[in-house]
Amino acid sequence: MDVERTVPIVKVDAEKRIVLGVVYEPDVRDTDGNFMTAEEIEKMAYGFLENMRNANIDRNHDDKPNYGVVVESFIARKGDPDFPPGAWVL
Repeated sequence: MDVERTVPIVKVDAEKRIVLGVVYEPDVRDTDGNFMTAEEIEKMAYGFLENMRNANIDRNHDDKPNYGVVVESFIARKGDPDFPPGAWVL
C-alpha cells in the first residue's frame, strides 16, 4: 500500500530555524498501511536517540543525509495543546 502522506509542521520558530511536527501518531496508519501503539512509538523514539541517530536526517526517507538535525524530541502527553497524546514529536 503506497500512500503519499504529508506531515504538517505544527510549530515554527523562524528566528531559531526550528520546526516541530509529529513523526508517528499512535493507532494511525502510516504510508505502508501499518500502525503502532503509543508504547511501541515510545520505544522507537527512545531507541532513535539512544542510537544517536539525531544527526544527518534525510527528507522523506530518501537516504540523502544532512537535511536537518534533531534538536528536540518528545512524546506528547495527554492535554498537550498542539500534539495528540502518545505521538512522537521532532
